[in-house]
Amino acid sequence: MTGEDQWPVYEPGATPRTPEPRTPEEPTVARRRSPLLAVVVAACVLGGAGAAGLALLGGEPDDPPAAGAGREPADVAVDGSVDGPAVRPPPGAQPAPVPVDVLTARGYRALLAALERRTGSTEVFSVSLHATGAHLEVPVDATTRREVRISWDGRFDGPGATGTSVFHDRVDLADVDPAVFVRMGRQALRAVEDATVSHVIISGPPTSGPDDGTRVRVYAGNEYGEGGYLGATAGGSVTRRHLDRPVGGPRPTG
Repeated sequence: MTGEDQWPVYEPGATPRTPEPRTPEEPTVARRRSPLLAVVVAACVLGGAGAAGLALLGGEPDDPPAAGAGREPADVAVDGSVDGPAVRPPPGAQPAPVPVDVLTARGYRALLAALERRTGSTEVFSVSLHATGAHLEVPVDATTRREVRISWDGRFDGPGATGTSVFHDRVDLADVDPAVFVRMGRQALRAVEDATVSHVIISGPPTSGPDDGTRVRVYAGNEYGEGGYLGATAGGSVTRRHLDRPVGGPRPTG
């Protein structure tokens, strides 16, 4: 033993010295911290500091959110593409109709089917066909020339103005082959430079005057006002050719 751990030396004649009581020192316990606990504590500290910093700066993390995070499911468009967050109509609301090009054979047949479901007939006094729909003058009964005007763009609107057909008698749209006005449109486009077909009018025979059989008129023109129209019977025989006058100019006679 050495140092303070040695016993005291006895000396004769001397008063024995009583060793002072020792207070044992508290043992030092080495506490080992779990590595996992240290990581968790560090993460909490750093996370809290980061959140506080963002709150103070009023910003958002720079990292982009995961795909689809925080977004509504995307709508699939008619052409199959996915574009933007879905916009859902309110309950009970009807979706907007998809415009129908009735200048095509398919669109024309769709119009006739819808008209027959609506009125029970495909007869009209006249109809104006456009790339986005049609405007019709429809008889209200089986014998008179009373009419109501309605429009169709994949869905009929409410009844419009009423009146009496002054210029035309009835024509059955089922008697007009859409191939007729499609072919006439191509002829008009070849006759007028850089032209487009604006609309087609199908109407019944005139209420007065001579009838040359014209039931279909195809209108075409360009940005310079050049153009006019071609007229034909329901079977496609050309009856009128007025493509040499500016669109919007004086109406041809006959």
